[in-house]
Order: sequence, then C-alpha cells, then structure tokens
Amino acid sequence: MSQVDVSAELERAQSALREAAAGMAGVDLSWLGPLPAGDGWTLAPDALRFLYRLVLTLAPRHVVELGSGLSTCVLARAAAERNLPCTVCAVEHDPAFRQVTARKLERYGLTSAVRFHLAPLVARKCVDRTVPVYELGPRGLACDPPADLVLIDGPPSVLGGREGTLYQVMDFARPGTLVLLDDALRAEEQSALARWKSHFDRAIEVALLPGFTRGLATILIERPVPMSELWAHATALAASEIAALVPPTDAFILVDQGQWALDFGERHAIPFSERNGAYGGPPPDDAAAIAEVERSRAAGARFIAFGSPALWWLDHYAGFSSYLRSRFTCVRETDRLVVFDLRA
Repeated sequence: MSQVDVSAELERAQSALREAAAGMAGVDLSWLGPLPAGDGWTLAPDALRFLYRLVLTLAPRHVVELGSGLSTCVLARAAAERNLPCTVCAVEHDPAFRQVTARKLERYGLTSAVRFHLAPLVARKCVDRTVPVYELGPRGLACDPPADLVLIDGPPSVLGGREGTLYQVMDFARPGTLVLLDDALRAEEQSALARWKSHFDRAIEVALLPGFTRGLATILIERPVPMSELWAHATALAASEIAALVPPTDAFILVDQGQWALDFGERHAIPFSERNGAYGGPPPDDAAAIAEVERSRAAGARFIAFGSPALWWLDHYAGFSSYLRSRFTCVRETDRLVVFDLRA
C-alpha cells in the first residue's frame, strides 16, 4: 500500500468517527427491548449507539469483536441495515457466553452475518510482560483478515485484562484499521492504553472519545506491527530514544541484562555490570552497583540507560535507585526505558 493509499485510509477512518459521533443520538435501539444499565457487563447504551452508527459510516467488510454479547447483535443489525457484504467475527473464550450471544442473534434473526470463533485464553509474553491472549490457533481467525473494525470488549479484568489484545489485533490489521476499546475509563484499560502508546509509538494513534458513560477509546492503526516483530520494534524505539539523548561518540552505561543486541552507531554502550567488556550479571548489592557506576563514570560514561528487561532493578536495588535519583537528572522515563544524565 502506497503512502497516498495509507493516508486515504486513515482519513476515511477519522471521517467515519466524526460522522458516527455526530449522528449517534439518532440511533434507534428499541428493537433490542429494554436497554442494559450503564454499569453492567455489556456495552453501555451510548457506546452501542455509537457502534451502530459507526458501522453505517465506515461500511466495514470485516469486523472482529473480542468478547461477544449484545454488541454482536448491534454490529450485525447495522451491517444488515446498510446491506453490507460484512462478516462479524466474534471471538469468545467462554462457551457459555457464546451460547447466550448465539441465542440473542437467533431471536433478532441476525445469525447469517456472524461467525463465532471459540478461543481459550492463554498466557504469552509480549515485550516484557506476560499477558492473556486468545489462542486463535495456526489458522487464525474464523474469517479472512484484514479487519476494518475491531471492538475490544474482553477478556474480563478478572482473567487478566485486555492489554494482550492489541498485540494480537496487529496480526490481522492493515493501515487504517480502527480499534475501539470499551471501559476506557477504568484503571486497567488506562494502563493498557499507556503501554500500547509506549510500545507502538507512531505506529498507532490513540484518542479517548469524550462523554461516554464508561469511556470509549479509539486506536487507529497507521502501521501494523505483528506480534512476531513486537520485541524488535520496541527495542528499535529504545535505540532511537537513546540516540536522541546521548551525543554521538559519547559512552553510556546500558543496563539490559545482556538482552538488547542493538546498534547505537558511534555511541559506546558499556554493559552493566561489565566484566572484560561483556555483561557480567547483576551486581550483588547496592554498594557494588554504585561502585560500578562510579568506575564507569571515571572512564567517561556520561549517561546510564535502563532497558525494559532490567527496569525491575530500580525497585530491587532501592539504595542504588535512591543514589541515581538523588544525584542525577532523569531525562527519560517510560515503560520501555529510563535514562539518567551522569554529567550532573
């Protein structure tokens, strides 16, 4: 896809969001019967109206829903009203939930547009954390990617939350895929959004839509980053951030537990702790860590950078962390990287 085509797809998604927000108040959901309370498991009525209107404006051909329910019926009904050749792929981890949703679809006469994909939850490591994801298997989704619209309404927070979902979505996304995250005002979802922004950076555009009862966030995918490339993408971002902070030809201490094999150009990365020019393992205690930093400073190191594999050191070595924070300026602190300027 050319850059012109990518820009056109991004603008089409943004335009659909604007139109949906402007027209959602006129959406009639009386066919559902009594609407759900705003504090239940399913999407709140305002989010359901927005979702319905968004399908009408975006005209997607492939919708993926992570966590089925009343929203599945709304997606299918909106696609039928627009007479779209649209398939809704409802991914569900719980057979009982799937059965309840299937009965609702039958009641409303909407079964033909929906394909269910029963996928248990499994734990997978994504960058530096282990998170739950849906086990989709080697064949992937029940319908062909890529997806035009994705709704994230699962897994439940009691089963580990939704951080792993966007990492999976990237495997069946394209430039311009629009992702909605329900319950975006909750602390767990806020944390997931922050980590997504940190890990993907300019590959996504994140916004919190105003005025929704439980919060609704949009993630517009500008460049898909498959799960198999996530680690390399995150570390490449860290390398570019270090390059922006450390002047060329300068030396800096790199605390990464020997896991980042990155090219820093002319900058000299000193492993920490260092033994004969290589990574020598974690220091035995705070005093040893401080002595190692002072030795490297005397040898010309001007910064110390903690990568995500070793960010736990700043909690584990409390005295070492206090020494750094009390004596030096922290010039970068994210979920991916913490950097101190040792020149102070």
